[in-house]
Amino acid sequence: MENKKSRSPKRTIDKEELSRLTREREKINQTTKFENMETNIQNFDFKGTNVRIFINEKGDPEFCAKDVTQILGYSNGKDAIIRHCKSRGVVKRDLPSSSGIQSYSFISESNLYRLILKSEKPEAEPFNDWVTEEVLPSIRKHGIYATEDVMEKIMNDPAFGIRLLTTVQEERLARKKAEESLEIARQEREIDKPKVQYFEEVLKSGNSMPINLIASEFGLSHRQMNNILFQLGVQYRSSGVWILYKKYKDKGYTEIKTIPLPLDEKGNTFTMHHMYWFETGRLFIHDLMKTEKAIELLSAIVEVQRPDKFKIIGKRKKRPNNDPELPLQQTI
Repeated sequence: MENKKSRSPKRTIDKEELSRLTREREKINQTTKFENMETNIQNFDFKGTNVRIFINEKGDPEFCAKDVTQILGYSNGKDAIIRHCKSRGVVKRDLPSSSGIQSYSFISESNLYRLILKSEKPEAEPFNDWVTEEVLPSIRKHGIYATEDVMEKIMNDPAFGIRLLTTVQEERLARKKAEESLEIARQEREIDKPKVQYFEEVLKSGNSMPINLIASEFGLSHRQMNNILFQLGVQYRSSGVWILYKKYKDKGYTEIKTIPLPLDEKGNTFTMHHMYWFETGRLFIHDLMKTEKAIELLSAIVEVQRPDKFKIIGKRKKRPNNDPELPLQQTI
């Protein structure tokens, strides 16, 4: 008689138990994910502000964009990342928080230097020194952050170690280049500082000048310059006085001066009014004269002043008026 092996009955799992086991597995995975995150995240303190740094699988540091942009004074961190950082150096990382997992943008080291270079906050330079002199040396030992996973991969795959060291070398060169660029930019700012201060002082100056001084810079007379500004829609003439249109009136370009005239034979006193231009207005005119329409008007004045040119009036040819300051007006 054959001995039959006894078989244990199959265990059936109902839907409730299956759901419970699934939730437990997800909880274990979530806990493991949190542990891995916390292992790869390092927190550094810069003058009371926490800076989170993630160490990726290559051992390279990635900086929390929110922390960095706050320190560097960017009012809109997302916009700063879009405008100044290269997309290939921006990644999303999920970090644990009291309310669960939240997604944060992390930027590469080269992108960090781009933000530092573009920042106008005085804190940018000490922050750069802090990163390069304190943070990175504490993260890197011999150029890499040797986690257990990284060391195991190097042992099992020497080619991986070669690639990793090559990447580290490239990153070092990129960092050195970025630091040199930062130093050059800092030196240029120091060189340009007196020029900038002088330029700002000149623009703030309360002294104004007549239009003929500005016109002479373009080889024009005051009548020609006034006519160009009129045709460009900058000013109009009222009661013998040039006045800016409303669009330009409140920009601080000009002022109206009252000029007393000599007494006449009867001893009466008279005055004249003229518009004078501040340095801001002079700068505005120089920018305006670079526009296409202004260049066309200038070319027309040059043409009418040439002695070998004639102005057509009806079917007859007449030489231009002897007054070269009159604008080009052709009557057909």
